Amino acid sequence: EQGSVGGVVVHEQTLRPLAGAQVMVEGTGRGTLTDAQGRFLIPGLTGTAATLRVQLIGFRTVTQSVRVGETSVRIVLAESAIALDEVVVTGTAGAQRVRSLGNAVGRVRAEQIVQVAPPPNVHGLLSAEVPGLQIQFSRGEIGAGANIRIRGGSSMALASEPLLYIDGVRVNNNFADQGGGITSVGVDGRTPPSRINDLNPEDIESIEVIKGPAAATLYGTEASNGVIQIITKKGRSGKPVFNLVVKQGANWLPHPEGLFQETYYRDSAGQIQSFNVLRNDRTVGFPVPADGSCPAPYEKVGDRCKGEVFSTGAPRGYAGSLSGGAETVRYYFSADWDRDEGPVDYNWQNKLTGRGNLSWTPSDQLTIDFGMGNVRSKLRSASPQQPISTAIIWSCPAPGCEVGSGKPNAIDGPFRGYIAYLPERYYSDIQGYQDVDRSTYSFTANHRPFAWFTHRLVLGGDFTDTRNSELYKRLAPGEVGSNLPAGRKEVQSSRTAYTSADYGATATVGLTRDLKAATSAGVQFYRRATEWVWARGDIFPVNQLETVTAGATRTAQEDFLENKTLGAYVQEQLVWNDRIFLTGALRGDDNSAFGKNFDFVVYPKLSASWVISEEPFLADAPLLNTLKLRGAWGKAGQQPDVFAALRTYQPQVGVGGEPALTPENLGNPDLKPEVGQELELGFDASLFGERVGLEFTYYDKKTTDAIVQVPALPSLGFPGSQFKNIGEVGNNGFEVGLRGSPLRRENVALDLNLTFSRNDNEVVDIGGGTPLVVSATIGQYHVPGYPLASIFVRRVVSADIVQQGDRNVAANVMCESGPVEPNSNFSRGGGPPVPCAEAPLIYRGTPLPTWNGGLSATLTLFRDLRLYGLVEAVGGNTWQNGDISGAHAFFNNTRAALERDDPIFLGYLSIGNPFGSLGVVKGDFAKLRRVSASYTLPLRWSQQFRAERATLTLSADNLWTIWVAQKEAFGVRILDPEARNSAPTSTQPGGLNAYNQEGWPQLRRFMATFRVTF
Repeated sequence: EQGSVGGVVVHEQTLRPLAGAQVMVEGTGRGTLTDAQGRFLIPGLTGTAATLRVQLIGFRTVTQSVRVGETSVRIVLAESAIALDEVVVTGTAGAQRVRSLGNAVGRVRAEQIVQVAPPPNVHGLLSAEVPGLQIQFSRGEIGAGANIRIRGGSSMALASEPLLYIDGVRVNNNFADQGGGITSVGVDGRTPPSRINDLNPEDIESIEVIKGPAAATLYGTEASNGVIQIITKKGRSGKPVFNLVVKQGANWLPHPEGLFQETYYRDSAGQIQSFNVLRNDRTVGFPVPADGSCPAPYEKVGDRCKGEVFSTGAPRGYAGSLSGGAETVRYYFSADWDRDEGPVDYNWQNKLTGRGNLSWTPSDQLTIDFGMGNVRSKLRSASPQQPISTAIIWSCPAPGCEVGSGKPNAIDGPFRGYIAYLPERYYSDIQGYQDVDRSTYSFTANHRPFAWFTHRLVLGGDFTDTRNSELYKRLAPGEVGSNLPAGRKEVQSSRTAYTSADYGATATVGLTRDLKAATSAGVQFYRRATEWVWARGDIFPVNQLETVTAGATRTAQEDFLENKTLGAYVQEQLVWNDRIFLTGALRGDDNSAFGKNFDFVVYPKLSASWVISEEPFLADAPLLNTLKLRGAWGKAGQQPDVFAALRTYQPQVGVGGEPALTPENLGNPDLKPEVGQELELGFDASLFGERVGLEFTYYDKKTTDAIVQVPALPSLGFPGSQFKNIGEVGNNGFEVGLRGSPLRRENVALDLNLTFSRNDNEVVDIGGGTPLVVSATIGQYHVPGYPLASIFVRRVVSADIVQQGDRNVAANVMCESGPVEPNSNFSRGGGPPVPCAEAPLIYRGTPLPTWNGGLSATLTLFRDLRLYGLVEAVGGNTWQNGDISGAHAFFNNTRAALERDDPIFLGYLSIGNPFGSLGVVKGDFAKLRRVSASYTLPLRWSQQFRAERATLTLSADNLWTIWVAQKEAFGVRILDPEARNSAPTSTQPGGLNAYNQEGWPQLRRFMATFRVTF
């Protein structure tokens, strides 16, 4: 008598169905593959019991005894600690197995993370997941971007962001589509959105990260910062699967009245008083205006307007996806609408995303994939001008703050103690928007006409239309609270188009029984074009007019930028017994931004991989399951800016109103790309029965021919500056990744994931001469022997206090000394005290973190409940906190500035540039970044609404700052250790600015997510 065995194969952590798993009945040769819903059915079995063997690449093999006739078996697969046979598509000529790679490739299992602990965006998805990759968050307002760096900063003049690919197609990874160096309008210029966050995490299956030139050689020019490849979800054969996701949550600032530092002033009796402007608005308020109504966010309470400036935002979203197909055609379609709201009512983003992926396999030799994604979003910024936090942090400047003083910023004055800006103006009279319409297309054809020959064609485009707008309405006479009371409207419309084509072919031949050779060659073309139009109108006649044409004066600009790259590569790989892999490659590029005397650049690569654990002499090694040794050396580049090599002029109005030109950039016909060269060595190992996985990498990277902007020689007769390849920057460090399952029982399992990386950055050479100024105001310079954009300011070590009139001042101020660097007044310090006028500038730190890491834990209870936590830590960096230095040195609204009894504090005030001295703080911190609890409902509950699976997840972000290296400076608290300016600028395209002012702290976030699968 024959029977059947059936059931479902699911992921151990997420309990999501696993498609494509091989299920075999031991001893019979009978088996099948799971479908898109993870289900399987094996008929024709005899006997009463059978043993199933289940295998899937990337997961541990499982054997399980079942009863013949049972069709509701659930088999749980756990991920392998090291998956050598998993296929990756990044950094090589075509897809290759992990075992063949001589360099480290980070892999983020996005689908799994999204189900267990949903992140707010792609930046959150990447954070602390890959050793050596750092997401340096900027500020907490909705829409703010972040810097992505892989293995430190490498350039003094170019951007630091890695290349971004979606399904093999190069796409836009800019900050806010800034055109021609114009600061993005509609959003605060220090924290524009990042285009990577246009993508919907729900559509991402996995993310692959290659970390430097040794891995990125075949991506050529622009790839020395690394590459991020996003792989979107595809359909699987089987009946249609519909997934529905509903989200609802909250965003808030914890106790704003206590979060922001109280300010101080001297009253008319000379006594120091504290003041909390937010508490004053809530408890005292201000008189109801003449029209009898209170402006938002205030409410009428008797004859006063009172209220809270901050509120709790209500983020929410709805998503659906449909996937399935047959053997020849598979599909995935999705749609997602999200609304994210910040801690003020005027900070929000609406985003609608859609994606469609089709796969057609007309024969065993040919597969064609087509993908299309679209994003439409509208963001209202919390900071179109200086944010409301500015008016809070620097509120009620002393003296003259007290009631009855008659000063404009007095507590009972028109500004109510705020500095320059009033909260109600942000609600109605100041508006900043960014509208985005973005479409991405990809076409991939993989053809294998012969067993020994494969080739691939990838075509794609990414088109982003952005409209930034900024409006300041005209205020009525006597109204205050806006920095442009006469009114202004700015609009910038830009279109950025990325188009690319990539063809590659590989021929594989067997040289001997044990040795194979794979020869690959390919050609790639890439074009980026940006066109933008900007217009501004100033001075409106009435409040109701809101267009550029309503301005009494109007100005406009237009520009078009284009860059093209044509590259080709060859690669040879030798494979011995599928254990030893030797790879050599050459990539050559020509780029339109190169100087006319420089035509072509070549990037070589060598790598080796040895799966030594499969050698006979290690076959029975105790405790060791897998060990792969790897090493790679290679080069990749970064091209100059579009017009850096050309002599350019700026139009201007000449004498008598005639059009004229003025010199702008001297140009350099010999300008060539920066070249990153890297050596990396490491290993991957799994231990203790695949319970522990360990990844270690050491790297040494140098950027030669680094582009430096220097003043043009007077003898050339052309004023301005010139870009030259005369610099060198070095980075070296190590990366560690550790995954483990220390506890695994039938009803309880614990999985741990640790990442840690260390990076030492150094400016090796600037071509001689004096150190390069990054920002003299805050003391940032490129100095050989020190990290990029290091901070140098004088350090006061002692001072005396003397009475001068009615206040204390510093005398006999002494500063730290030390041996100075060549051609400079910079020093590492350590010398005896000297008068500050004779003292050098002392190295105080680097804006680039020297280490970062994360520790996450997932506890699974009774198969259906998963508890998750992630701690992230960053350190070794220093920054200039403008909130603190401005309060101390300019607004004088701190206790230290009023009491004047700290000799060191007074010493800094006396030596000049207190903005660059009083706010120098350490940036080290550790945060509980994310926690979540996910529960899969019992099947009988799901079946009540005809669902196959339902999961409820509760998650929270940024609940607790566990540790900070420095909490305050001269009595003023640091609002948030990671709030900083992130936007690239014309002088700092790499986001190396160490200064931060008026930043929004990271928001606390709670989200409830309900997922249902039908």
